[in-house]
This record gives sequence, structure tokens and C-alpha cells, in this order.
Amino acid sequence: MQFTGTTVMAMLTLTLIYIVLRRNKKGDVLSHSGWMMAIGTALLSAQFTLQYVTQYRPAGELTKSAMINLLFFIPSEVIMNLGMLNLQRQGRLRKLEWLVGVATWIASAAMLLCANVTDGHPLMTETPRLQTAEYIATTLFGLMQLFYTFLLIREDFRMKRALANYYDSDVSSMLRWIELSIILLALSGVVAPLFIFNTGRLLVPFSLLIFFGIYYMIFSFVCYSVSNDSQKVSAAEEADCEMSAITDAGGSGKTQKELSPDLCQKIEEVVEMWRAKGGHLKHELTIQTVADEMGIPRQQLSAWLKATGRESFSTWLSSLRIDEAKRLLLAHPEWCNEFVANSCGFSDRSYFQNVFRKVTGLTPAQYAKEGRNNNIGAR
Repeated sequence: MQFTGTTVMAMLTLTLIYIVLRRNKKGDVLSHSGWMMAIGTALLSAQFTLQYVTQYRPAGELTKSAMINLLFFIPSEVIMNLGMLNLQRQGRLRKLEWLVGVATWIASAAMLLCANVTDGHPLMTETPRLQTAEYIATTLFGLMQLFYTFLLIREDFRMKRALANYYDSDVSSMLRWIELSIILLALSGVVAPLFIFNTGRLLVPFSLLIFFGIYYMIFSFVCYSVSNDSQKVSAAEEADCEMSAITDAGGSGKTQKELSPDLCQKIEEVVEMWRAKGGHLKHELTIQTVADEMGIPRQQLSAWLKATGRESFSTWLSSLRIDEAKRLLLAHPEWCNEFVANSCGFSDRSYFQNVFRKVTGLTPAQYAKEGRNNNIGAR
């Protein structure tokens, strides 16, 4: 088990280093996150190597094995959590987030080392003092992981909001791997005590969880790095940061106040002209392309959507497209859903059906049938 762990983590480390070096972009967020994750997997590889060399766990010396686990596993989890957070924040990590992880590891290491050198016992002697120190360190580790999990989940919601405010459809599936990685990191923190202080059947499923979780996270990160998803998310994130900076510049609500009634009315007229020309029926729109077509700054369009109570850019655009879909379904009940969806700006038929049902409570076919029945009844 330890040899397999060493091999897998070493391979993941080399893969990450290769990807980072291949990008070769100074100051690149993905490169920074890649280096951080590579350090995390390297620490895990070192931990598995020591476990394999010392053979403490097979010999039943759990206290010694647990100490090695904690000394390497805690900093590994810290750096991996921060790597994910760095990716979500586009490189804007705060000092507190570093401080919590570093302080947890230093406090845990200090307790373990102090418990080793007291009472005149040789290093790593199986003493009650060392066991107590390990229990405390494990508790600190669990609390630290809860802290990072909260931050990661909060950033995930923010990223979804940023995507919804930038793209014309639901593209949150690009973040699915991040959400699963958050769950796996959280599980590793919750069940770590079961692994560290157990030699029975629980050891195997936890080891598999660690292997699968870390492998999935790193493999998904590599795929994300080489795909266009990272660029799409970055574009939405940058727009979200700009709006946040405008909002925070003068205190809460300043964005809405900056839109005077006259300006708000002017934007309303521009939006209506754009809609009348069928601008909302084009495919693969972003708030930037829409603002360019309207001839207004993107920040003003975002502020107008917020000031007028729109949930998000994608929701607003979908509502306009659904209105057009309703008209087409009643005028041409013989048209198939795919043709209607394409005519209304929806690139995906299943997404169109889901949005239509969410807005109207009916499927497109049910809506068209109900419309026909109403027309017959009216006659």
C-alpha cells in the first residue's frame, strides 16, 4: 500500500511539474496553483516513502506511524487547499488563509516534537503523552480542514454567480471537478483520524479514498489547465472582480446609486432597441459582446441588470429567449424543439427544455398543446 502511494504521488508530482513548465507563463494563476499542488503531492509521496521504509504500521507501532502521517499529511493538505483557493480567487490569497494552515502545522509539529523529547524517553517512543499530542494535532487538522472547506464552498458559489453574470447559458459544469475536489478534501479531513489510528478494515477504504481523491483532483486540474475552460472562467472572474471593485469603491450600493434615473432610462431604451433587432436570439453571447453590440460599457449593463432586480445576465437573457420560444410554439406548433431552441438562441436542446420548464412549469410540447386547445376553445 505504501509503495503504491509513493509511486502514484510521485507520478502526479512529475505530471504537475511538466504541465507547469510547459505553460511557462510568469505570474500565471494556473502555474502557481500547479506548483502548490505539486508540493502537496510531493509531501504525500515522502510520507508514503517513510511509511514504506520504516514499516511502523505493519509492525503495529501506530503511534510512530501516526506521527509521520501528521507531520507530512497536514502541510500537504494545507498547500492543496490553498492551491485550490488560489485557483478560485485568481491568485488573490489572503494572509489569514496562509496563517491558519501554517499555524496549524507549526502547532501540531511543536506538540509532537515536544512530546517526543520529554521524560527522558528515546525519540518516537510509544508514550501516552505522544498519543495525546497526536489526538490534539488530529483535532486541529480537522478544524483547519473545516475552515478551508467553508472558504472553498463560498468561492464556488461566487464563481457560479460570476459565470451566470457573464455567459448566456449555464456553464457551471466547468466547475464540477472543483466541487468534487472540495468534497474529497473535506472527507479526507473528517475521516483522517480513522485512518491514522487504525490498522483494520477501515485502512483500505480510506487509502483508496486518498488515492482516488488526490488522483481525481490532479488529473482534473491538468485537464482544466490545457482546456479552454480556464480561459472562460478567468474572463468571467475578471468581470466579476471589476464590478466588485466598483461596488466596494464607495461603500455598499454605490453601483446602483451611480445609475441616475436618466441613465437608467437611456440604458433601458438601448436594451429595448437591441432586443427589437433580435440581438438576444444570437448564439454564444456574453455580457461583453452584448454590451459591445449595444454600444455601452459592460459595467453599465451589469449595473443596470442589478439595479433593475435581474437575477443574473444568463437568467435575464433566457427569459427573453423563452418569450420568443412561446411565440414560436404557438405560431408553429409543428416545429420540433431543436429548431425552436436554435431559433431562440439556445445552442442545446436539453438546456432549452430545462429552462422552458423551469420558467413556465410546462414542457415545450405541453405548452404548444395547451395553446392549441385554448385556440380551439376560443373558436
